[in-house]
Amino acid sequence: KGRLVKVAASRRSPGRPDLWEYLDSSGRVQKREVDENGDVRPHRIESFAEGQLVRVEIDGDADGRMDRWQEWRSGRLWAEALDTDDDGEPDRRIRFGPNGDVIGMERIGR
Repeated sequence: KGRLVKVAASRRSPGRPDLWEYLDSSGRVQKREVDENGDVRPHRIESFAEGQLVRVEIDGDADGRMDRWQEWRSGRLWAEALDTDDDGEPDRRIRFGPNGDVIGMERIGR
């Protein structure tokens, strides 16, 4: 028996996909990739666990490498790691409180 595992959609230009969703065995979205500028490459990758957003990776400058990594817990942004020196690795982390306020910032990595 077959099942749907990937769905592509076009939000802007008809016939040119810019959103891809990968489904788990129960049909829930497991991963979503979004092309933000029409080059048919994902600039945002969202990961889900049991229907809840848990991680977002963002290529903010569209150079093909992710430069922001967000952790989501219980439906809210918990932390975001940033690549501020453009080496492809996170070097700063920002933590957020329950109401979205920044509660901490630290250097990470090397």
